[in-house]
Amino acid sequence: MIPFTPTPNLAHMRLFLFSSLLLCSSILIAQEAGYIIVQGQVVDQRTQNPLPYAHVGISARGIGTTTGYDGAFTLKVPAQYREERVQVSYIGYKTAEAGLGQLSRQPVIKLEPVPAMLQEVIVMDEQRVEDIIRRAVRQIPDNYPSRPTNATAFYRESKTDSKGDYIYLAEGVLQLYKESYQNKKEGQIGLLQGRKVALAPEEELRSNARFSSGHLAADRFDVVKNRADFLDERFFPAYTYRLDNVTAYEGRPVFVVGFDRTGDDPDGRMKGKIYIDTLSYAFIRAEFEIRPEAQGQYDDYPFYTGNWKANRYFVDYRMANGKWFLKDALREGVWQDGGVYTNEIVVTEVVPGRGKPVPYMERLGRDDRFLNITGAYDESFWASYNTAPLHNEKLSETVQQFRNQDKAREVFDTAYMALLQRAQDSVVVLTPQTPRGEPIIAYVPKENTWVTESAILGAHFSYGAGAHALPTSLHYYRLNYLSAGDLDQIIGTEGEVSAREGELLYQLALDVAFKDRYLLRWALSRDFGNSIYRESAIGLGLQYNLTKRVRPVYLRPIVQYSRLRYARFVGQADNDFGNFKADGKNFKANKVNMYYGEINRSVKFTLEAAVELNPSRELFVRGSYHLPFQQQAQLFLWERQRVFRKRVHLPVDEQVAAFRGTAPYNGTLTPNEGTFSLTIGLLLK
Repeated sequence: MIPFTPTPNLAHMRLFLFSSLLLCSSILIAQEAGYIIVQGQVVDQRTQNPLPYAHVGISARGIGTTTGYDGAFTLKVPAQYREERVQVSYIGYKTAEAGLGQLSRQPVIKLEPVPAMLQEVIVMDEQRVEDIIRRAVRQIPDNYPSRPTNATAFYRESKTDSKGDYIYLAEGVLQLYKESYQNKKEGQIGLLQGRKVALAPEEELRSNARFSSGHLAADRFDVVKNRADFLDERFFPAYTYRLDNVTAYEGRPVFVVGFDRTGDDPDGRMKGKIYIDTLSYAFIRAEFEIRPEAQGQYDDYPFYTGNWKANRYFVDYRMANGKWFLKDALREGVWQDGGVYTNEIVVTEVVPGRGKPVPYMERLGRDDRFLNITGAYDESFWASYNTAPLHNEKLSETVQQFRNQDKAREVFDTAYMALLQRAQDSVVVLTPQTPRGEPIIAYVPKENTWVTESAILGAHFSYGAGAHALPTSLHYYRLNYLSAGDLDQIIGTEGEVSAREGELLYQLALDVAFKDRYLLRWALSRDFGNSIYRESAIGLGLQYNLTKRVRPVYLRPIVQYSRLRYARFVGQADNDFGNFKADGKNFKANKVNMYYGEINRSVKFTLEAAVELNPSRELFVRGSYHLPFQQQAQLFLWERQRVFRKRVHLPVDEQVAAFRGTAPYNGTLTPNEGTFSLTIGLLLK
């Protein structure tokens, strides 16, 4: 890697652009590519302090953004809405409203605070406060969308190390498809545009960029749709609710309800506050954290638990067209090494009408890592898109979100990023021992960087059912197991084996895929109890995607080595001999089942076709041709009526006497020729 230091002219240009952005405190209205660009600042009317996380938008059109920690905002409004009025709202303040033209004459938007109204409310006991929550939960179907919706959102993800130094920063504009609030189905996410900068050496970046599904924040952190514990009536006994305050939002009084666990109840895993509109009983905000003792719980999707020291969340909703929609969400997690991992999302536009699913090939899955999928930098897109300065006033004690925005402004300066992109497709910024203001840039060839590739290795599990055309003919068998030396009979039986054309079976398989093209497969097949059918196969294969632009259809040719133990039941023998030993195992049961069969070694040629049902599942049809190269006749002994039953198989030799009809027989049960099998099932990614 060749180190590169920005030239003085470039550094001056970055400083100028960044300073211009910070100094722009007045409203700016510009026309660009069919959009009206509105920039300004929102402050407290009395103190003149900036108001971070205020909502600025056109509610009737579902268009909006939020202010940064300095109160600044950028709002893109389609030109056809130039006559609409813009609302500026903030919890605890009166809502301001003005036309786009009026904003040009108002340098700063000043919001008037609303005094707390708690003293005007009769003090409520715990049960009455809990009843507020119950009523708000019952009102969810009326207050939130009853059908799928589409939206556009800005997403930011970052990770710092234990010293607070940034490891990476990634941002993107997402296409959202949210399911109805009347069910708990997860929505769909597509990436419209993304950008990233790595701020650590590749080895450190690799070990710290293993977090996935943060880009699903619009679904993961939507506590109303997911019915988080504190909104689920099944868990109400685990929580204590209290009325902390009554404030205002958009001219409407709002309950502020605090909650914490009841005593030491382990089901009360969270604590925080819920904001509820007193008129509609809609949840408009939630701020909460996972209690330390609950962090160790694994598999707690959609929340983050496990190897985290702390996790806290802030979720807001806003009204558009008579319904409440997710407005923004923030999650901060302290990893076990002390580093902070953040996910921040702001919904910038809600599309009117019934939502349409994200095209299948554009959907992002749970296992996707946002840092790996942000794609190439598009200068024209980011030059005009609002990067949505994100902050919440409740986070002042950590200032992590302050730092995120400052760092984003530094590394995602439009002109600076465009220059880097023109110089090289892939950028990695090494952690320098120099001041933060002048990072050292190192270029890595695109074909060698791991960040832009899909996962090199992947494990897939599949299961299915099918049949193996394994013909056996009608014959009468007599089987004897003899003692060594004197060859006296220890146990024996006889019986008829009926004709059969094949066996019904089920199959389990584990694939290890390499670079989405090569795979190693280990598979086990078993019958449903009609005989003894035990196959184990291992081999290599290739994978081809036949439809890369639509729903994937895969073709997989695979070659495996197969070892099949197959036998048919002849009869149940009485063990009058007592304890005896076979293949080193002591048989003590009074009854022993005796089977005649074979061990069949073959080369197994498989051709598999699969269609992807969703990013985590495939439906497959698997056809195989078994070409035997070695067959050996076997006697199978299986104990009955014991807890730990002995099972052995023995070659037909001096100690095993087998007769088919009246003649001695040591041949195989099935013909020495190729056979076919077919399996249908699901593959889990």
